[in-house]
Amino acid sequence: MILLFQALLMGFLLICGALGLMHMISKYGTNDAVNGVQRWILTIILLAPIVISLKLGYGIIALGCVLVFGTLIAIMWAPRWGELLALPFTSAMTGGDIQVEARPYYSRANGLRKRGQYAEALEEIMLQLVRFPDDFEGLMLRAEIQLENFKDTRSALETLNEIEQTPGRAIGECLVARLKQVDILMKQPDGRSAARLILVNLVEEYPGSEAAQIARQRLAHLPDPTAAESEVTKQRRLLVVTQSPKVGLGTDGGRDLNKPPDHQAEAAGLLAHLEAHPMDWDSRERLAVLYLQELHEPKLAQDQLEYLLHLPDVPERKIVLWLNKLTDLHVDLDNMEAAKQTLIRLISLFPETVQATRAQFRLDNLGIEARKHRATRTVAMAPAPTANNAEESIAQHSPTKPKREIRLVRSKHIALPASIKPVKGTDPS
Repeated sequence: MILLFQALLMGFLLICGALGLMHMISKYGTNDAVNGVQRWILTIILLAPIVISLKLGYGIIALGCVLVFGTLIAIMWAPRWGELLALPFTSAMTGGDIQVEARPYYSRANGLRKRGQYAEALEEIMLQLVRFPDDFEGLMLRAEIQLENFKDTRSALETLNEIEQTPGRAIGECLVARLKQVDILMKQPDGRSAARLILVNLVEEYPGSEAAQIARQRLAHLPDPTAAESEVTKQRRLLVVTQSPKVGLGTDGGRDLNKPPDHQAEAAGLLAHLEAHPMDWDSRERLAVLYLQELHEPKLAQDQLEYLLHLPDVPERKIVLWLNKLTDLHVDLDNMEAAKQTLIRLISLFPETVQATRAQFRLDNLGIEARKHRATRTVAMAPAPTANNAEESIAQHSPTKPKREIRLVRSKHIALPASIKPVKGTDPS
C-alpha cells in the first residue's frame, strides 16, 4: 500500500512538473521559459521524486525518475548554462547584454552641414527631434544652423525660446538658451534693449547663481543708449598707430609719433565705471594691472584684487585666477613671504583639488621662481641718439679699419743680360 502511494505521488509530481514546464515553454520559448525564482522552485519539485526514489531503493522506478525528471531539469537549465559558457565570446563581439540607452544621434546632420547641405542637415535634425522632441542638443544645433547658415535670426530666437518654455527643463539648459538669446540680440541694431531686459530678469530670478554673476558682467559692459559715451568706452577704442615714413632720418629713432596714453585718465575712467558697476570683474582686473604696471602703485593693485576675492557668489575658477594674480604681484615685489601665504590660502580654500595640487607645486618651487624673476628683471634702455651727436655715435660704435700706408720705394739697379738691348731713348742705367 505504501509503495502504491509513493508511486502515485511520484507520478503526480511528474505530470505536474511536465505540464507546467511544457506550458511555460509554449508560452515564452525555451530560453525564457522560466527565470529566477520559478526556475529554482521547479528544480526542487523535479528533484524531489529523484531523491525519494533513490533513497527508498526503487530500482527501475528510480532509473525512470532520473531519466524523466533529469531530462526536464536539463531542458530547463540548458539555455542558461549555454549562455554562461558562451558569454565571454559573445560579449566580445556584441557588447554583452547591456541595454543601450535610446538617444538621438546628430553625426549625420553634422556631416551634411560640413558639406554645405544645410537643408538636409536641418531635416535630419527634425527627424531626430520627432523621436526626442525635448532634446537640448538637437534644439541648440537647429538654432545654430538657422542663425549661422540660413541667417534666419527670427527662427533661431523662436527655437531658443522653445527650449526655455519646455516644462521640466533643467535650469542650466534654460540659462544657456537665454544667454544665447542675449548674444544674438546684441548683434541686432534694435535688440540691445531686449538683451538688457533678459539679463535683468536673470539677475532677479536666479540671485546668487553663476548665471546671475555672468548677467551682471554683461550688464556692466552693455552700453546705455541714453547715456553719453563713457570714459571706459573711449579708452577701449582701437588706436591706429602711425609712424614717420622716414624712420631712419628722424630724430626719435623711429619711436611712435602718437601721444602716449594717459594712464591716469584711464584709471579715473575705470574708477568712475566701477562706482556704477562695482561687480564688474574685468574692469577691476584691468584697474589692478594698470596700478601695478603703469602707475607703479602695488598697494592699490593689491586692494583691487582683495576686493574681488571678497565678492559673494564668485565662481571657483575666478577665485583661483585672482589668487594666482596676487601671488604674481608679490613675486614682482620680491615679497616671497606674502606670495607663500597667498598660495597657502589657495590650498586651504580648495583642498584636494587640481588647483590645490598646482598651488602646492608652485609653493614648492617658489624659490626657483624668485631667482628667475630676479635674473630677468627689465633693464632700462639708453635714450636714442639725436641728430647732433648721431655722427659721433656712429663714429664711436662703427668698426674702423687701419689706414694703409702707401710708400714709393726706389728699386735698385738691376743689370740686364747682354742679349737684351735697351730701347732707344731710354737710359740703360
